[in-house]
Amino acid sequence: MRKRGYKARYAYEAHASQNEEPTEIASLIEGLQSLLAPDEHLLGYTRAWIAGGLKGKLNVCPEALFAALVNVGLTDKNLYIQHVNLANGEPSKLSPHHYPLTDVLHIQFADSETFGGTPAGRLTIQIADNLCLRLRVWGFFNVREARSLAKVFQAFTAQHRQEEPPLWHTCNACGEKLDQPYRFCPYCGRPSSPMIATDSTTPPSTENQESSPLN
Repeated sequence: MRKRGYKARYAYEAHASQNEEPTEIASLIEGLQSLLAPDEHLLGYTRAWIAGGLKGKLNVCPEALFAALVNVGLTDKNLYIQHVNLANGEPSKLSPHHYPLTDVLHIQFADSETFGGTPAGRLTIQIADNLCLRLRVWGFFNVREARSLAKVFQAFTAQHRQEEPPLWHTCNACGEKLDQPYRFCPYCGRPSSPMIATDSTTPPSTENQESSPLN
């Protein structure tokens, strides 16, 4: 079964390197768009082979043993892995897999040396719970898009991390760490930020006026 899998992969790659566009690209994009929710947007995509031998495929799913060619799609919410039928390049009837973007830790792409041949590379996806997807990318279009997908993920997650509020807030008066923003520090009782200190005004004391006798 392993030899047949290698033969099928080499035959597909040889065919894809000669006639990669536009049929394969159209089926790739249409297949992934069929998985998206109405409010999702496709940010990156490529087509690749699940690598890593028997163990690597079983880490993804048992179906990868029979359908190792997959579409990879990145949206603003999820990462999709969609099995592809080798015979016609259309999406397989096997159930696709999706991982929330919050569970995706890293996506990296590295070019493989082909000595002037058809471009190839490795797409590595690290997901929470020690799940690592290793994908072999082949062909001009797929290599270009896989490289772009990794860059888009890195830029998107970097922006998301900058927008996240800090875990700890510090009182400007006493320096104690606060688990959430407070108007007044629960430790020292003073305004916890300079803006609150400047905005808060102390009303004039009326104690002397009330205590003084009326003439």
